[in-house]
Amino acid sequence: MTIKHLPVICGENTCYNFEEKVMCRFVRSIFFGTRWHCTIYHICGDQGLKENQNQCLLRDPQCVEEIK
Repeated sequence: MTIKHLPVICGENTCYNFEEKVMCRFVRSIFFGTRWHCTIYHICGDQGLKENQNQCLLRDPQCVEEIK
């Protein structure tokens, strides 16, 4: 069995990395672009990712816990 690793580039609490100026590559939009969706931690029928007061997407709590 082989183990593969996927690099996840994101901020400390957000899906956007301000230092490298790049959005996490696993973030997608669903429902005709009205909801943001994490392809690693979310199922299509859920509420999607939340935004903070600066309109920046917050990482899923499970993502924050597992990917440090």
